[in-house]
This record gives sequence, structure tokens and C-alpha cells, in this order.
Amino acid sequence: MARPRKTGLDYFPFDVDFFNDEKIEAISGEFGIKGEIVAIKLLAAIYRNGYFIEWSEMLQMKMLKTLPSISKDLLVEIVQRLVRWNFFDEGLFNSDNVLTSRGIQKRYFEAMKRNSLSDSLPFLIVSATETHINVTETHINAAKTTQSKGKESKVNISFLEKKKQKSDVAVSDLENENSESPIETIQTPKEQSGGGRKKFTIPTPEEVQAYCDERKNGILGQQFCDFYSSKGWKIGKEPMKDWKAAVRTWEMRRKDQSPPITQPQPQISTPKRIRFDEYGNEIIY
Repeated sequence: MARPRKTGLDYFPFDVDFFNDEKIEAISGEFGIKGEIVAIKLLAAIYRNGYFIEWSEMLQMKMLKTLPSISKDLLVEIVQRLVRWNFFDEGLFNSDNVLTSRGIQKRYFEAMKRNSLSDSLPFLIVSATETHINVTETHINAAKTTQSKGKESKVNISFLEKKKQKSDVAVSDLENENSESPIETIQTPKEQSGGGRKKFTIPTPEEVQAYCDERKNGILGQQFCDFYSSKGWKIGKEPMKDWKAAVRTWEMRRKDQSPPITQPQPQISTPKRIRFDEYGNEIIY
């Protein structure tokens, strides 16, 4: 069973200049804000129903329930004024007691996006041309939309496939490069020229002595070699890398440990004191 088609709107367009309309200004001038509220509530009831509504006693009672400050006579009077000022179509109101207007119907069909207006619809005032809806154009646009979506999806799929192919080719090229070309070890300039650090060679006592004599530091070559030989030629826990640097370190430590030269202090003679004993003898102390 087909689902019944909805005829009403969930919301309707509301003109920002609604209260500046001369018809509403006339209603507001006579009835104040109560007239404005009645007009807005009638529009909501019409669009909820579709593009028209019957001004029945039941509708009047429903509206009075939500308008406690308005009497039935005042409500009827406001509606009659709205009809008089052509806010609602006067002909349909007098003939069928129906509230609608050309503007209400145009806004309704534009909101519903109807492709065509059937002559069988009741209480129509506007024609299909006034709603700015073209049946042929609508179908063509719908077909174009479907085709464009199909093209777009095909383009997207094609783009993804090409991207994947490029990715696969890049991975393949990278694998070929890695398999064909050996990994080269980067060498420093010193390593390329063969100028790396020299391997440490244990010196002889004679070599150490010659270096110490050259520096005139008083260090004995034999003593130096015996000391570091007992240490396994290590300085602390690290292997010795340069014995000449170790000699210079000894030299500096010897200078630091040599006793400072002190100037002789002058002898200060204390004055002699003289006294005499009980026999008159002179005592110097």
C-alpha cells in the first residue's frame, strides 16, 4: 500500500518585512499585537494544512484555545479585516469560507518544488507559470544531476585507480633500485684519504727520554715506561692514545707539585735584658 503523500509544510518562509506590510500595519493599528498574532497563527495553520484552510467553527475553537486573551467575536472580526484588506482572497472566503491567497499558494508550491499543478487541486488561484516551476526543465535537471553523479563517481573511481597504479609503480621502482644497486657506505674525508687516526704504538724508554730531554722537564724515560707498562698502557680505564700527551701531563703535574720558593725570613733580635743577683753579679737573659 502506497504511503499517503504529505501535503503540509514543516516550516514556511516568513518575510522579514512582514510587519511593514500595509495590510498588517492596518490590522496592527486597529487591533494591536493581537491582530498580528492572529495573522501569524492563521498562516501557520494554512501551511500546516497545505495552501488553504477552511474557516470553520472547529478551527475557531482550536485557535481560541491558544489565544486566551482573545474572544471569539474579536477573532472573527480580525479575520474579516484581514479578508477586507486582501491579506486573504475575498472571493474564495465569501464563496467557500476558505482562507488562502495568491502569495500563500506561490510560496507553498515553491517550497514543495512541485513539477506541475493539476487542475483538479481545489481552490487554486495561481497557475503553473506563476510558480516559476518548469516541468521539462525539472526533468532535464534531474537527468543531468543523475548523469553528473554517475560521471563524478566514474571520475573518482578512475582517479583512485590511476593513483593506485602510480603508487604501485613507485614501490616497484624502489624495490628494483634496492635490489640492483648495492648500499654504499659513506666515508668521511679522512677515511677516503687514508688520514684516519694512527694506531697507538708503545714507545721505548729511549724515545720517551729523547722527548723529555727535548722539553727539559726532568722526567726519566725508563720511569715513565715502567709506570704505564704496569697499568697496561691505560690512562684510567681508557687505552692510551698519545704517549707524548701523557708526558706533557706529567710535566704539568710536576710543576704544580714543586714546593714554592720561599724568601728567607730576616732574624729579628730580641733586646737583651739584664738583672743582678743577690751577690751583685750581672745576669743577661
